[in-house]
Amino acid sequence: LHRVDRRQRQMCIRDSSRLPCERRELLALFLDGHGITELAERQGVDRKRVENGVYRSLSTVRKRLRERGLGPESVLRG
Repeated sequence: LHRVDRRQRQMCIRDSSRLPCERRELLALFLDGHGITELAERQGVDRKRVENGVYRSLSTVRKRLRERGLGPESVLRG
């Protein structure tokens, strides 16, 4: 998983409002720079569970952004 720039982070957070609360909070913390291991320790769960949750959340947000015409190519055109 890679870090996102400020503009991508803002778009992700705006579009994450439809995610379940737990996944939304996890995604927000990840986008704020918290690592997977740190989040797993913080929540008292397995590292793989957090990694999968972040991956699924990012995938969902990316899909929704693309559906609205805000895919990677539009971000690059900025």
